[in-house]
Amino acid sequence: LCHFLSIMFRECVLYTMKQFEVAGRYMFNERVGLKGQYAYFYFQDKENHLNKSAMHKVTLEAVYNLGNALNLNYAFQERFTLLLHGGAGISFLKPKESYDFEKIGNLQLGITPMVKISNQVAFYMDVTPVLNLMQHYSYGGELLNADYKAQSGFFLNANAGFVFYLGSRNQHADWY
Repeated sequence: LCHFLSIMFRECVLYTMKQFEVAGRYMFNERVGLKGQYAYFYFQDKENHLNKSAMHKVTLEAVYNLGNALNLNYAFQERFTLLLHGGAGISFLKPKESYDFEKIGNLQLGITPMVKISNQVAFYMDVTPVLNLMQHYSYGGELLNADYKAQSGFFLNANAGFVFYLGSRNQHADWY
């Protein structure tokens, strides 16, 4: 479980968030790559548990190995690196008591520290602010404006997990 503060331009509300995420990344060389991601979020208002929504998010991001550029791999015996990622995507928000999904464009820019466990596994932590564009419903599932005027929404996503490297190489691009 994660708690986060939703910032719309007219309100600040504390939500409980549950999240599932799966992503794939391909590094073209030791510094630059591309990442595709799917994430599912479930939001629930901490004050009023009836205010809730579900969101599916798909993004495409450029990845830059900042750890490699700063020579962190050598400074930490090739055990630590830092990835910078940013891109755009689309989210599908399902407000409470609605059968339709709202389509929302989003932009995000994040940073991912990684620790190498073995040649095939690494542990990561990620912090990514997400800016939602043209959002009509709050994360609690309520209509933001009676006249259906869109607003920008923001939430900060933080997670941790494991990276599993595929392929036959003993040394992967994160650790050159």
